[in-house]
Amino acid sequence: MENEAIDASGRSFVLSENETVATQQTMIVGVDLLLFDEADLLERFDDDTEFAQSILEESLKEIPRLIEELQRYCRDGNCSSIRNQAHTLKGMAANLSTPRLQEVALRMEHAAHDGQLAMIVDLLPEMEHVAYETVNTINGLSIMQGI
Repeated sequence: MENEAIDASGRSFVLSENETVATQQTMIVGVDLLLFDEADLLERFDDDTEFAQSILEESLKEIPRLIEELQRYCRDGNCSSIRNQAHTLKGMAANLSTPRLQEVALRMEHAAHDGQLAMIVDLLPEMEHVAYETVNTINGLSIMQGI
């Protein structure tokens, strides 16, 4: 039996009977996702730069906090909490128009759902790096200057 799934970039793919979503997504290559899509964010917020700025300001505090909690859950091996935290990060990343963070969070969420702690531990450094780069990118945006 085959199941269809969709990755963070919106591409669909088919899972074989013995494949998990997390396993399949690690095989997707050649997807070059942006750290941040400012045009998408502004379109999402009807070009309201003040509102976008306030959301981004909050995210600068929230992303590091979520990553710290995720690190703790990983140390504890708590797949349920890891899954919930990765899901939260994925949603935040989608709302912030940060596709690369969204994609890594999606892979971590699925790995946690499948109980693949070894894969989660392997993904954690990538998650930390992408989160750090995302925060740096947001800090460098022209709409964030002067705050």
